[in-house]
Amino acid sequence: MTVRFISDLHFTHDNILRFDKRPYENVVDHDKDLIRKWNTVVRNPNDETYILGDIFWGKPEQALPILKQLRGKKYLIEGNHDRFVNDKSVFAEEMRSHFEEITKFKVINLDKKKIIMCHYPIPQFDGHFGAKAVHLYGHVHQTFEYKLMKKFIEEGRLPENGSATNLMFNVGAMMPYMDYAPRTLDYILEHGE
Repeated sequence: MTVRFISDLHFTHDNILRFDKRPYENVVDHDKDLIRKWNTVVRNPNDETYILGDIFWGKPEQALPILKQLRGKKYLIEGNHDRFVNDKSVFAEEMRSHFEEITKFKVINLDKKKIIMCHYPIPQFDGHFGAKAVHLYGHVHQTFEYKLMKKFIEEGRLPENGSATNLMFNVGAMMPYMDYAPRTLDYILEHGE
C-alpha cells in the first residue's frame, strides 16, 4: 500500500484551464488526462490518496462517472468547491460513498512525520519548527496568495532560527512538480518547492 497526496484537481471545471493556464484544449481532454495520470501512479486498490480539496467543480451527476474511474482508496479534505459534500441529491450521496472519509482537516503519521492536511495553508501549523511535521495544502494555485505563501515558506526555512524548517508544500495538481498526478510524501519532500 502506498499513500499519495494531491489537491485542486478541478475535474469538469472549464474556467480552471485559463485560470491556471493548464495545458489542455478543453475540459474533456483535461479530465481524461488527469484520470490517466491518476491511474498510472495509483495501481493498487489498497493505495490511499488524500485529496486536499477541490476535486470537482460541476454537478454530482457529471462528477460521479469520473470518481468511479479513479483507482484506490480516496480520502477528501474538503475544499471550498466541494459542494457535493452537502448536496442532498442521490448522485452526491453516491459520490460521498466513494470516499473512505471526508473531513475539513486531517493529521496522520507517515514515515516518522506528522502530516497536517488542510485545503488552506496554515502558516503556524503544529510542529512548524523542526523537520518532524509537514503541512500539505492547496487552494492558492499560483496566484498572489501563492506568492505570499512561497515568500513566507522561504523565509521560514532560513537557518537564522536554528531548527525552523517550515515544511509546507502546495500539492495543487497544477504545480509543476505535481504534474497533475498524486504524489508520495518522499516525492513531495524531494521535488516540492
